[in-house]
Amino acid sequence: MNLLKNIAFLLILNISYGGEVKVVKCEYDFGNKSMVMGIGKLKKTINANQKINGLSYKYHIENINKFNEMDDYVEIVDKNEKKITFFLKCK
Repeated sequence: MNLLKNIAFLLILNISYGGEVKVVKCEYDFGNKSMVMGIGKLKKTINANQKINGLSYKYHIENINKFNEMDDYVEIVDKNEKKITFFLKCK
């Protein structure tokens, strides 16, 4: 189901930006988890928020033209405000 949501999201972005979309795929948690997003090429920095199964995800990618595992991360917060941060390995 998440794959279908990602595909629909990318198609909507592609239409919204007139084909000017860059697809970013990132892995975290030592490669056990991954995420895919699309962003208009006019943007350099990505800050995205998402809620799944009671967890809040905050994605930060500093520069989509030059990924850096030290600057790119996902912060996951549960309902008790406990946080865990993973560095993102993006391509």
